[in-house]
Amino acid sequence: MISDMSALVSEKEQTSPVDAMITQLHEDIRNYVQSQDNGSELLKLEYAFEDIQTYHGNQKRKSGEPVIIHPLRVAWSICEANLDPPTVIVALLHDTLEDTELTKSSIKVRYGEWYAEMVDGLTKIVYPETAYGKQKADQEATYRKMLGTMVKDVRILFIKLFDRLDNMRDMEPMPRHKQRRISQETLDIYVPLSKRLGLEKISMEFSDLCFRYLYPKRYDRTIQKLRTLKKARQFAIQNMGDLLHYTLSRSKLPYNDVDPIFTHPEAYILKKEVDRVLEGFRILVEYPLDTYYVLGVLHTNFSAIPLKIRDFISNPRWDGYQGLQTEIVVEGEVTFIEIATRDMHALNWHGIMAHWKGTSTELAEYYRIYFEQIDNIIGEKEPRMDEVLRYSKIEQIQVFTPKGDIYFFPQGASVLDFAYHIHSDLGNTCIGALVNTSSDNNTNSIQSKRVPRECQLADGESIQILTDSSVKPNREWLNHVATAKSKVAIQRAIRVQNKIRTRQVGKDFFQRELVKLGENVEEFTQSEAFQNALKQERLTWKKFQEKVGSKQIHVRRFFKKYQLVSKAKLDRRDWQVRFLDPLFKSTPPEFIIEDTKDPFLRFAECCSPLPGDKVVGFPTDMEDLVIHRSNCSYIKEAGRQPISVGWNVTDSEGRQGHQIRLITQDGKGVIFQISKVIKGMEANIIDIESGRLEKDAYVFIRLEPLPLKTFHKILSQLRSLKCVVKIL
Repeated sequence: MISDMSALVSEKEQTSPVDAMITQLHEDIRNYVQSQDNGSELLKLEYAFEDIQTYHGNQKRKSGEPVIIHPLRVAWSICEANLDPPTVIVALLHDTLEDTELTKSSIKVRYGEWYAEMVDGLTKIVYPETAYGKQKADQEATYRKMLGTMVKDVRILFIKLFDRLDNMRDMEPMPRHKQRRISQETLDIYVPLSKRLGLEKISMEFSDLCFRYLYPKRYDRTIQKLRTLKKARQFAIQNMGDLLHYTLSRSKLPYNDVDPIFTHPEAYILKKEVDRVLEGFRILVEYPLDTYYVLGVLHTNFSAIPLKIRDFISNPRWDGYQGLQTEIVVEGEVTFIEIATRDMHALNWHGIMAHWKGTSTELAEYYRIYFEQIDNIIGEKEPRMDEVLRYSKIEQIQVFTPKGDIYFFPQGASVLDFAYHIHSDLGNTCIGALVNTSSDNNTNSIQSKRVPRECQLADGESIQILTDSSVKPNREWLNHVATAKSKVAIQRAIRVQNKIRTRQVGKDFFQRELVKLGENVEEFTQSEAFQNALKQERLTWKKFQEKVGSKQIHVRRFFKKYQLVSKAKLDRRDWQVRFLDPLFKSTPPEFIIEDTKDPFLRFAECCSPLPGDKVVGFPTDMEDLVIHRSNCSYIKEAGRQPISVGWNVTDSEGRQGHQIRLITQDGKGVIFQISKVIKGMEANIIDIESGRLEKDAYVFIRLEPLPLKTFHKILSQLRSLKCVVKIL
């Protein structure tokens, strides 16, 4: 008997706290899944327990703890967040592909395709050691992969957040450089993501841990300073809270708490001077209607600060935040007040995890706006982490349709963005909007302000789009939109216009060639021989015109290939092109520029052609015509045959801002001589930039809008300067 007791005591002594924790986590996770599941996932849960024991069983963390404790803690965090059993199982397996010999195909066979895709989406991508910029490439590829999976199923984001949070909590044994690298990555990526998803509690813990590891000495000083300030101000804060409590109690309003909101250390991660410890007070009530009663009582008894009242109950923030915010003077101090119900506060603090009991579809719907906004920023290309992060840091505004529908946009979005968000056809014909349209009860007239399409949206505005069917998008519109959705729609509309223009250019050129060859255009295009040639090339008549207009098909070679025109006519035409046309300069341009803002045209930056210059055009795969000066070095490198181009632009249309790019001698007084010429022509310089090259120097100048004749005179005088080597 004594021997049995000794063995039992010995066995208990051998059970370490870590082993006990692992056992407890197993039990808690199993109980949670059992309470949530009808039996279909329990077997997979046991498989997951077996697999992490098999593959992680002998692995150790930097802290000396067994690796298996990490996936168990992450899985338990998922349980605490009330997510579903499949997410718990993926959390258990999330490191197996990355750190063990388990394969994606094995997970697919054992658990199913969805599980394999989710676990793979959480697995880092590692390039060969020789790859250039390896660490950055690894990180970008990994996050691109994660984002792609996240958009399909938002549950993967929660696993990734809890995975990083558990790792951050356990970073003490790591080398200093790794602590800093991981903390900086967390601050740059996970903090803004969790904030944007309304997960304030997780975001604050992330920020606090980052502060601790990035700036340990300043972190300790900040903690100490906040404690000192809190102690010094405790009586003043208590008095302010008591006064608020007394005021609300006297009005006999039902409320639960008046709690001070203390400054969190993470608020000073980028600020060195600790200047306050109190952020304000939070008042919690039972029902939404009570929040407005409390606001009324406070504004009746205290002085309210104008323009500081925000109602996020009738119009919740796009990240889900709800509550009323105001600022009032309490005990002579301007004090922030937040008023919310208990349910609202839980949602503001924990996001949907506060009371999510539904399906993954409900979870995805809750964060639908976030992913729509990411799609707005990213557009049709693969998501890149830097773009998502840049978007995450942009403040959001909400605007309304006249019917009251709410739409969210990044700050800086324009009327044009709003129009394209509603429908691409609305955007393509947008000329402006009526802002804050409302009905006047006395006159039944419409009181509103008309703004142009490039006008930026303001928070809370009501927008009614105005259209004109004759309006067409051009490249300038791209400068007036903030979302990728708008940019993609504009570019698509321009491509459609340009395709039509290319087709017309091809048709005109084709018909001119037929006339010069003495052929009847209508009879030729309807002839059986020509139709058969199109069939052999697998082209429609429209597609043929496009390829001729973009110089992908050489008309005379096409005629020769299919023997559509007699050899004598073609030889005579070739002789005319080679000898007579250059001699008499009788060949008209294939394309005439009548409007420098034509979306079909793109003026090359390499040579900056201007109206009046000798130019040629090169068709591109983007369905536009790039205009170069005829002496541009690009022409020698171009693969396609150029289109001859002429000008028909009036002086008033040519009045615009210009750039001058000069290669000059490297010496004193060069800028002075150049500026003297420009000022002598009564032109104003907006910006000037200069620098050294290997032998010479460069000067870039931007001018205010001026007539083309004046600009050409400036160029002529600059060419005569000895210090000017070349005008680009």
